[in-house]
Amino acid sequence: RTKSTAAPLASALGLAVQPYEPADSGFVERVKKLGKGDVVIVGHSNTVDDLVNTMMGERIIESDLPDSQYGDLFVIIRRGSKYKLEKRHFGK
Repeated sequence: RTKSTAAPLASALGLAVQPYEPADSGFVERVKKLGKGDVVIVGHSNTVDDLVNTMMGERIIESDLPDSQYGDLFVIIRRGSKYKLEKRHFGK
């Protein structure tokens, strides 16, 4: 499902979807080292909280998202070495 979610955006931008393993402890650090530019990470309800919390360096999302909760976007904005989280909803 996550590949299907990312596919339209990747296609529109002429990019390939690059799968990742949520259990990969070095994934977030590799994303942080990418430098400038945007990164879209698509996850499941039981992985998004871990990714957001690890990126932010603190526990912001308390637990797995409910399976019924669709369309949430967690936008992490980097300004230098600081990160800011904006919670949005798809289509708004």
